[in-house]
Amino acid sequence: MRWFAITTFLVLSCGFVFAQAKPEVKYIESQPLKLGSYRGYARLSVNKTTVKLGGQFNIDIRFVNNSSGDYFYNPFFNRVIPLPAQLAIFDKDKKYLGDLIDQSGSPVTARRAAMSTNDWVFIPSGGYLGVTFGPIQAGNTPAFPRQTLKAGDYYLQMIFYKGFVEANRANAEKPSINVFLKGFSRKELFRSNVVKIRIK
Repeated sequence: MRWFAITTFLVLSCGFVFAQAKPEVKYIESQPLKLGSYRGYARLSVNKTTVKLGGQFNIDIRFVNNSSGDYFYNPFFNRVIPLPAQLAIFDKDKKYLGDLIDQSGSPVTARRAAMSTNDWVFIPSGGYLGVTFGPIQAGNTPAFPRQTLKAGDYYLQMIFYKGFVEANRANAEKPSINVFLKGFSRKELFRSNVVKIRIK
């Protein structure tokens, strides 16, 4: 009985710690990049602002560099390596629901074993680049806990991680993705504009 009580306490305590460790994502209209010498902003758009439940849509994300030229991590959102940002979705009350491009269930390391210097791209001062990708299904959030969405209004926003501007770690040793992830910062750095979509 004593062991049962101790085990139960540890399980509940660990669950509490993990729950507390996950930062709360609050709704913010937009937030430009301002860190040290880094300056810039991201622009998000969608090809459909109204989509049927279970239907698909594409997004376009662009980053504009307003500071001196520098290297940025995975700005083309290559999905075979860790992504530099999340596509956050908020409900009509602007409550965070999850990341629509979450990779936690994807076998990323099975498709790409190591990082490369090519995973960082130089963007000159005043330059911009971006990518259109999808399809993204309008119906659920891919990450745990998985949530099934209902018809209604939602808000999308790209939230970039600090890892987007961190120094190139792909040295001559070409660390594995697992090693890279241990030092990759997912601390929030800046946000794109917000796009409203309607699922019907």
